[in-house]
Amino acid sequence: MVSRFGLEELRANCPCAECRGLRDQGAAVWPKPTSPQPLRAEGAELVGAWGVSLRWNDGHSTGIYAWDVLRAWTEQ
Repeated sequence: MVSRFGLEELRANCPCAECRGLRDQGAAVWPKPTSPQPLRAEGAELVGAWGVSLRWNDGHSTGIYAWDVLRAWTEQ
C-alpha cells in the first residue's frame, strides 16, 4: 500500500502531546506567525516497527506518526 499525505496536513495533525494539547484548546498547531515558509520535512526516522518520526524545518520533531493512524487517515 502506498499513501501520500500533504506536509501541511501532517504538521497540523502532529500526534505529540504538545500539539494535541494545542488542538484540544482550539489553537492552531501550524502555521504560526513565526513558521518558516515553505514547510519542509528535513528528516524522517523509523521508530521501531511502530511508526515514523519527522523532523520539521520549524524545529519540531517530537511527534511519532503511528502506521495504524496513517492507515486510518488514508481510509477516511
